[in-house]
Amino acid sequence: MRRVALFAGLVGTAIGSIYLARVGPYLDPLSAGVASRNASSDFAAAENQTPYRSIAALKDTPYGGLTTKFYVYKQSDSYSKCLGRYPDSIESYRRFKHGSEIWWLEQLETSPFRTRDPQDAELFVVPLLHSFEKRLTHCTWEFNRLWRAIQDGDIYHRHQGRDHLLLSTDFKAPPGKFCNTCMSLSLLDRRKQQYHVATPMVGHIQRKIANSTKVLTHAETQQLRQQDADAFMATRPNNFYFAGQADERHGYRSRLQFQRIASRLANSTFATTTNATVLDFVEQAMSTKFGLHIRGDNPQSSRLYEWIDLGAVLVLLSDPIYDGWLPGNLIPWRDFTIPLREDQSDEALLAAFNNNVLSMSPQKVEQMRAGTNKYAPLLLWGAPNSVVAEVLLLDAASKWKKILKEELSNGLS
Repeated sequence: MRRVALFAGLVGTAIGSIYLARVGPYLDPLSAGVASRNASSDFAAAENQTPYRSIAALKDTPYGGLTTKFYVYKQSDSYSKCLGRYPDSIESYRRFKHGSEIWWLEQLETSPFRTRDPQDAELFVVPLLHSFEKRLTHCTWEFNRLWRAIQDGDIYHRHQGRDHLLLSTDFKAPPGKFCNTCMSLSLLDRRKQQYHVATPMVGHIQRKIANSTKVLTHAETQQLRQQDADAFMATRPNNFYFAGQADERHGYRSRLQFQRIASRLANSTFATTTNATVLDFVEQAMSTKFGLHIRGDNPQSSRLYEWIDLGAVLVLLSDPIYDGWLPGNLIPWRDFTIPLREDQSDEALLAAFNNNVLSMSPQKVEQMRAGTNKYAPLLLWGAPNSVVAEVLLLDAASKWKKILKEELSNGLS
């Protein structure tokens, strides 16, 4: 596995079984707690040997030509060694819907925006697996020790940690609650929206769920996204297919409504996962033309990224989703998604599905698919040409520059 070799070679330790061994120049929690102010000579050779990932997928998007510089604290010996005892857990967690933090640190390792000199950086990444620690309670002591060391450093205190990035899409591990001054890379934190960057979740197309019969690789889903028009129509007999929780909670009302009307829409199915397991989810989803995302606990969910991964035409039944919940501040989401309004009658929603989606011309379908395919690398952590980390960094840098500019104009900096 290339990522194992990359990380093992970079750190030069025996933790070769886990690719997330260490990230960035070393911060020793037993020292004075201050990150080095100079580029680490120990990492000079590693920097030359580590190839940068291509970010060519940004070129013909609004992010093309933009840049920033970030610095990643190195995980302490105790924390990285502790994580090294759980390689299977980490590999499994990266396929979980809240596994974004695993992908994030992996992509940062070879990002061309990375600098090993903290004085050259405008953003600083906290290399903690917050969701992983919260749910599995692995390495809690080492986790907290590293975090205290980062907080004790001069770099952190320069802006009270506001230029530090912490990522977690997990409602059980919200970054804004853990560090109320850091830039929060998560779903949405309305308490500190000024310091929030909307972040993609991980879909479950590549994850074995119960006894489901099919799991696709990222290379296979990329091929599905690149189907020509004839193959797309021929291999996708389903118009709509939705599988997910649906109960009487207010946030699930739109799912229950679709469940009521699905039988009245041609070639459409609703499969509830409430107290049930759907065994043919991947088979059904990859056979569907229109990827229906319906809000649940939050306006955003992992279903959205599964539809992007499979190259379906995106249909969003989630009114608040365009209001800060979608990642990629510069991505023109409305150009390649079809919004359907919530809280209308069954008959009105049925008419909207028929008139706004099913009556779409073949040319319009291809136009929408092209938009999804274009922006997929900016939204999918596992895409072969993924640049999700760079999109998040650029969004964070834009927010941070705006904050500093406002403070300067107000005489606060």
